[in-house]
Amino acid sequence: MSVSRSITKRILLYLLAAAAVFLMAAAVLPDVQGETQEVRTSSDVRLVVNGTSVTADVMPIIINERTMIPARAVFEQLGGTVSWNEAKQQVTVKLNGHTVVLTILNLNATVDGVVKTMDAVPRLYNGRTLIPIRFVAEALGATVSWDSKTRTASISYGTSQTTTSASSSRSITGVNVSYGTDSYPYSGAKVTANVAMSKSDYSTMTLSNPARYVVDFNNFTGTTASLKTFPANTKSGALVKSVRTAMHTNTQFRLVFDLSAASTPAIALSDDKKSLFITFTENKSSSSGTSTSTTTTTTTTTTTNTSTSTSTTASDSATTVPASNFDPYKDGKLTVCLDPGHGAATAGKRSPDGTLKEYEVNRDIAYRMRDLLKAKGVTVYMTVSDKTSDPSLASRVATANNKNVDIFVSVHANAFGDGENWEDQANGWEIYYYPTSTNGKKLATYIHDANFPSGGGGLGIKDRGIKTANFYVIKYTSMPAVLIEQGFYTSSVEIKKLKSSEWRQKAAQLNVNGIMNFFNSYK
Repeated sequence: MSVSRSITKRILLYLLAAAAVFLMAAAVLPDVQGETQEVRTSSDVRLVVNGTSVTADVMPIIINERTMIPARAVFEQLGGTVSWNEAKQQVTVKLNGHTVVLTILNLNATVDGVVKTMDAVPRLYNGRTLIPIRFVAEALGATVSWDSKTRTASISYGTSQTTTSASSSRSITGVNVSYGTDSYPYSGAKVTANVAMSKSDYSTMTLSNPARYVVDFNNFTGTTASLKTFPANTKSGALVKSVRTAMHTNTQFRLVFDLSAASTPAIALSDDKKSLFITFTENKSSSSGTSTSTTTTTTTTTTTNTSTSTSTTASDSATTVPASNFDPYKDGKLTVCLDPGHGAATAGKRSPDGTLKEYEVNRDIAYRMRDLLKAKGVTVYMTVSDKTSDPSLASRVATANNKNVDIFVSVHANAFGDGENWEDQANGWEIYYYPTSTNGKKLATYIHDANFPSGGGGLGIKDRGIKTANFYVIKYTSMPAVLIEQGFYTSSVEIKKLKSSEWRQKAAQLNVNGIMNFFNSYK
C-alpha cells in the first residue's frame, strides 16, 4: 500500500468515527449565524470500515445534526499542518501535498485551488476550528451508512461497487403536493420512494430569514420527475408559499418548503413505508408575529429523526424549583446571576468589518445591569471575573447553581450570515427560556414587556419575540433562566446601536425594569 493511500485510510478512520456519533445531550453553541445549536456527543457507537470493526480516539461534536471535527486535533496528529488567519477567519490544512482552505461560516472551500461547496459551514468553538465531516468524506469518495438498531456507522471506501449499486437502487420516484382549501389553509407533500423507508432515512431542518422547512432523504437518488419546483401557493393566508426539490449531494434528495411563517409539520410514513407524508397546519401564534408568541421559532434548528435524546421534558434539565414553590423573597434578599456571553479569546464572534466583538457588547450591558440592580438592593453574581475570560458553559451554570440565586440572565448579541458581509434582513431583539420552565417563561415575558411596552417606545428595534430553546445555560440552571439576544452585530444598522453607550444603558435599564417587575409580582 502506498504512503498516500495509507494516510488517506488513516484520515478516514479518524473522520468517520465522527459520523458514528449520534445525539446525546452535552453542550450548546449559541449565536452562530443566529442559530440555535444543540451540541451532542456520544461514545457508545460501533464503527465499521469496509466490513471491519475499528476504533478511533477522536470525539467530534454534532451541531444541528452535522458532524463537525476539530481540524487541528485530527490533521496534526496525522502529520499535517494547520494554520489560522484571524483577519480572514480562515483555516488552512496541508497534508500529503494537498491544501484545503476553509472560511468560518462560509459554505465554499477550496481543495487544491478548486472551489467546492460543503453541506455545513466551518465554525469556531472554544478556540477550536470545527470542520464538517461529510465534505471531507465525500471528497475522498467514501460512503457512510447508519444502523440505528445496533448503533453502527459503516464506511465503504475503495471497494464500493456494492455500495454504489445499492445507492443507485434507492430512488425518490415521485413528489406530490396538496394545497388544502381557502377556509383551512394547509399544505403538504407526499414523497414516494422505490423502497421501504424508516426514520433513519430522512432528517429535517428548520431555517429562517426567510422561513423554510427542509426534509433531506439520505442515500437516495432523485428522478427527473421529482426534481422540480411546484407552482407558488397564492391562496390567501397560506402557510406554505412554494415547494422545491433538488439533489443536495449525489445521494441526498432535498425537499424545501418556503413558508410565510415558522412552522413544524406532522410527518408520517405510509403503511408500506414507501411514502412519507409531510403535512402543515396553520399556526396562529407563529404566523401572527405578535410579541406574545412562545412557539419555538429559533433562527436555525435541525432534527434528526433517529434521535433518542431530543425530548425537552423536565427530566432532561437540572432540578428546578416547582413554579408553585418559587418565592424570591423567602430568604429576605433578592439575588441575580448575570452571564455575559463569550470572552475576548472567543474567535469568530465579531462584526463583518471587525470593529466590534460580541463579548464587548455583552459584558458592557451586563455590567451596567449589575450596577443598576445593586442600586436597587439586589445581590448580583457574575459568571465572569474579568473583561476577557470565557468560562465554560458548565462553569457558568455552576456559578448560578452554587450561589442558589433567584434568577439567571444570560446576555448576548446575535449574528447571521457568512461572517464577511452585512446581513440587514436579520435584525431585532429576542429572549429565550427553556421549554418546560414555567417561571422561566414568566421571567422572559416580564423582561420582554419592559423592552417592548404595549404603549410603544422601549428599546426601539424589531421585536422578534419570546422563544424557547435548549441552550445549555438555561437548560441546566436550577432557577428561572433566560437568554437575551440584544440585536444583530451582523446588521449594519443595529451595530451602530450596539456600539452606542447611550443605547447600551437603555438596554440595561429596560432589562433591569423587567427583572424588578418579575420580582415585584411575587410580593
